[in-house]
Amino acid sequence: MIRGGVAGFMVIWSITMPTHAPEITLWTDAPRAGLATQVIELMGHAVRPLAVGGPRSAELSTLAQKLDCPHSDDLRKMLVDHPAAFVLMLTMQNADREDLRMAIGEGAILLTTEPLAGTFDELAVLRGKASAGANAAVTGRIVRVPDFMQAPGYLAAADPKEALGDIQSIGYSGFGQSSDCSLYARLSEAWRIVLHFTQGPTAITATLTGPQASPPEALRNATGHLCALARMPDNCAAVIQVSDRAGRTARGLNITGSAGQLRVHDLGYALYDHGGRLLDERTTDTAKSSSSFADLIAHHWRRLIDQHASTGSLVTQEADDAAALSCCMATLLSARTLQPESPDNLLQMHQAG
Repeated sequence: MIRGGVAGFMVIWSITMPTHAPEITLWTDAPRAGLATQVIELMGHAVRPLAVGGPRSAELSTLAQKLDCPHSDDLRKMLVDHPAAFVLMLTMQNADREDLRMAIGEGAILLTTEPLAGTFDELAVLRGKASAGANAAVTGRIVRVPDFMQAPGYLAAADPKEALGDIQSIGYSGFGQSSDCSLYARLSEAWRIVLHFTQGPTAITATLTGPQASPPEALRNATGHLCALARMPDNCAAVIQVSDRAGRTARGLNITGSAGQLRVHDLGYALYDHGGRLLDERTTDTAKSSSSFADLIAHHWRRLIDQHASTGSLVTQEADDAAALSCCMATLLSARTLQPESPDNLLQMHQAG
């Protein structure tokens, strides 16, 4: 929570904000206005807000006043009137993908907590002409935050591909509240991590529990607790457990290979050999670090700013790829049909259509 009230915050901001800090704009909604406030407070003088955007609400008006910024409910107008180095997207509500492509084309780095595409058609619009000419690297300007593989615990851990031998099982869990990000966002991250270590699954079996009477058709409409088991073609299996209705933010990765086991969470890791002997471990000083969703975003964002300032480029992975999207769609479909579903079949059906 920002301390000192509106007037006090604006005075401190005007005194401490250096002119060389990268300019930013925000796009959020009322439920995540609090998250936006926390992130901006944590970033402090490292960024300079230019505008706050999102559907009209008292919460966003208050945030804009605290930051002494204009508030717009028109994403395209905000992006045109206030071009910035970074655009932080905390919601996809009222966000047109053509507008986002325009901002990226103008050089903005898009930080998003939500997947930009929830269907193959949306993915096609987002990519547009990204595969041709000067726009070929457009997805390289999109960064998912907070990326688990940019968290302190994962960055400190040994490379699983080198330390574990042949990977045989992967377990990933991601918990938190919908006021941080959607269930779809957590599921998408889970599949991007799994696909980083192994081939795509041949079949996915999933169950969605919680407040909804039945799983919805659209990924963005899903909420609750989702569990999935996947069979891989390379003698590997994956288990995913994600929720947007859990008590607090917690992410964890457990990988078992022929040579050992690696357990990673946001603030630390432990590496064991195949006999269970501890080979290495590290935990971040929790008195100085936090694994709250806002803290994790700020940690990742600061790394990006430092990286971009020193090299002029970003280390990114493709933010919205068809493989992860098809896995998410197959997971939700399995929760609806109560049968194993194939991501490849969904992708082939879309390409054939």
